[in-house]
Amino acid sequence: MGDDCGVRAGRADVLAGLAGRGRASLRTPAEAAILAGTTAAELLARAPRVGLRSSYRMVTLDELTGADAIWFASALRGLAEVTALDGVPRARSPWTARLLDLLGY
Repeated sequence: MGDDCGVRAGRADVLAGLAGRGRASLRTPAEAAILAGTTAAELLARAPRVGLRSSYRMVTLDELTGADAIWFASALRGLAEVTALDGVPRARSPWTARLLDLLGY
């Protein structure tokens, strides 16, 4: 968490699947004080192929908590789904396998 209340990651980009009015988006920090990840960039570029809109922007903790799914993206692991946040279990996303396939993992 940064001073601006934006969520940051260390060795992986944070991707949050946010649903709103029947549309899904994938979002990742843009202004974070870390280099943009190639895996997240590739996923965001390919997202429209499966009907997802994508954008680069900081995600707040409230948005992260309310997201339908959260993943860490890295070149070595592909996508790693977050299964608990602050000790609270999260439902598995049906999108995880589809997005891994989209990335070729």
